[in-house]
Amino acid sequence: MGSARARPGLPRQRPSAVVGARPWPCPPGDPGLVASVQRTGRCVIVHEATRFGGFGGELAALVQERCFFYLKSPIERVAGWDTPYPHAFEWDYFPGPGRVVAALRRAMED
Repeated sequence: MGSARARPGLPRQRPSAVVGARPWPCPPGDPGLVASVQRTGRCVIVHEATRFGGFGGELAALVQERCFFYLKSPIERVAGWDTPYPHAFEWDYFPGPGRVVAALRRAMED
């Protein structure tokens, strides 16, 4: 959700990006994910679960195993906060456009 809304926050001369919504559990070694990271050399994983113990860590491990020599920057992960889920402040808990744009900018630094 945050990744699609983050697009306007990027500069006009933004590089092309592949936004792939992956169903979970995705097959191990998903060829689309691996091919995308190998082509772009970068990976930003956005998910609503907590960062610690969330499935984004599994995706990051998969990318690291299969695409290590293709990566031009560290894998970025944007996730919910490592706190109990706050029902009253749920929209502050989810990764929003600001956090996604910051991760995209860090991934694009050379």
